[in-house]
Amino acid sequence: MKFFSLDVENNLWNDVLSLFSNLNKDIFYSQKFANLTQKTIYKNCTVKCLMANNGDNFILCPIVKRKFHFNETSFFDLTSPYNLGGPIFNKKDNKLREFFNKQLIKYCKENQIINLFLRFHPIIRNIDIIDNVNVTETGDYAIVNLKKIEEPIIKNFQYRHQKSIKKAINSKVKIIRSNDEKYLTDFIEIYRNEMIKKKANKFYFFEKDFFYNLKKFIKNHYQFFYAEFEDKIISCELVIYDDTFSHSYLGATKHEFRHICSNHLLKKEIIEYFKYKGLQYFF
Repeated sequence: MKFFSLDVENNLWNDVLSLFSNLNKDIFYSQKFANLTQKTIYKNCTVKCLMANNGDNFILCPIVKRKFHFNETSFFDLTSPYNLGGPIFNKKDNKLREFFNKQLIKYCKENQIINLFLRFHPIIRNIDIIDNVNVTETGDYAIVNLKKIEEPIIKNFQYRHQKSIKKAINSKVKIIRSNDEKYLTDFIEIYRNEMIKKKANKFYFFEKDFFYNLKKFIKNHYQFFYAEFEDKIISCELVIYDDTFSHSYLGATKHEFRHICSNHLLKKEIIEYFKYKGLQYFF
């Protein structure tokens, strides 16, 4: 058995991930997503993949190594790339799991890492791979099983949300699905204003290079959606996805237009789009 770490340029990462079934992996575990985040939101940190194998059995765990200073002392912590992570198996192997845990502790000690923070995947249920962790619920996670929802899509919403969707339709809100860069200025402005109103942590103020590098790094695995009202973009959402899972990654609505309920219609159109695209889940 072997334990090693890979940087974002090492194509072994992609080769190993190809051994995983679509239900046992997600875009957050991919080399392409790691490359995107290393070049943009984590450019002052180090994005790596911790990996262990026992023959053809693998455990893969993308991490972000962050450096801190306190009382003239430097130390590091590890976290999963935003927003989901933790280790994943291609096949369950208890010997490999035990080996990975021992090597993970050793790796942390050798690299002055004092803390490990992971956001586990609620469908892959990879919480059992790591030993001796304190597990905390961080809030509700809305998950739509796209295979189970029925036509028409609007009937799957609660009655009050159906009313909001109809209100947006009656207000002549138009949904635009486009990755054309001409809309990015609107997205960035609306999203940034939302973060200001929420007094969000500095991390969530994603810089422009993140949005303009999506096409370069994750290519056909992202989709922007916009709600237009009276020729103005008033709501927007960025969805990133792989073969099975789609994720509402970032989104916002102009506060002065919240009464139009454009976000409800936006969600309905997104769910419809990924259902017909053949994916299984929308987060």
